[in-house]
Amino acid sequence: MPPVGLLWVASLLLLAAMGWAGLHYRQEIMRAWPPSARLYLALGLRR
Repeated sequence: MPPVGLLWVASLLLLAAMGWAGLHYRQEIMRAWPPSARLYLALGLRR
């Protein structure tokens, strides 16, 4: 069984990667799923 610390690091890296992808691909995400535009607007990230 892997150490708990390693699992925490892996989880944080996964969350960071998902956050980066959500910012980097926001135009494509909004095009594919229009309701997401409201979230990006609320966060001040919509262009």
